[in-house]
Amino acid sequence: MNLMPIPARSTAVDACEQILRSHLFSGVLQAGEHLPAERTLADTLGVDRGTLRQAIGRLVTQGLLSAQQGRGTVVQDLKDHGSLELLAPLCQAASTNPAQTFTLARDLLRLRRHLAAAVLEHLVEMGPVPDDALVGIRAAVAALHEAWHRHAASVREGDAAAIAVVSACDIDVLAAVVHATGSTVLSLAVNPVRKAVAACPPLMAAVVRDVDLSLLAWDVVTGFLQAPDATFASAILDGLGERDARTLDHLRPIRDDADGAASTV
Repeated sequence: MNLMPIPARSTAVDACEQILRSHLFSGVLQAGEHLPAERTLADTLGVDRGTLRQAIGRLVTQGLLSAQQGRGTVVQDLKDHGSLELLAPLCQAASTNPAQTFTLARDLLRLRRHLAAAVLEHLVEMGPVPDDALVGIRAAVAALHEAWHRHAASVREGDAAAIAVVSACDIDVLAAVVHATGSTVLSLAVNPVRKAVAACPPLMAAVVRDVDLSLLAWDVVTGFLQAPDATFASAILDGLGERDARTLDHLRPIRDDADGAASTV
């Protein structure tokens, strides 16, 4: 097993957790495999055993490792034992690989659409959204308008800070709409999506390229909230699907065919 020492500049426990998790995500550490003995692993990573134990404890909590009495620490299959909280570090790890980013973004956007469908269904059952919730949603939409007005030029130039600001405002509107349902379950489901998008700069940049369309869509959603019905909800979902397709087009990797012609994958 070839594990690299942690850079000296890193915070020990956080860095130890991150490097072990990266090896778990990449398959360097395979499901069912035992970690090396604690002393050996600590020496390899360049940390003390207390730091290593804390990092392993975090990964156990995340479902990536299992500490078994008498058996040591065993790698878990993240698909069977991981939680949605792993979406953010997974997206962060993939953000430098266009093909992996595209695949994760496709599934993450699909997850967001399914969440949106559940939220819209809930709202149709609820009827008109209470006035205080509408005030919060309108305030979030207004903040997105303001952020886009102030940062549009910088976003188009690829400024990372501006992209992060506009993206956060966009997701704040989604969160406000979800909170209007009053459902704790649906509200909690937004948090992993928010973190995952924020952890993937290429996805953030692709999403905010179409903020003008998002603003129009949120204005439509605000009208829906005052008189929710299933037909209107279906139209909103169709529009979200079209927007997600545009986002994926911005992320689609380019490859060179054998004859030298460029094409998308």
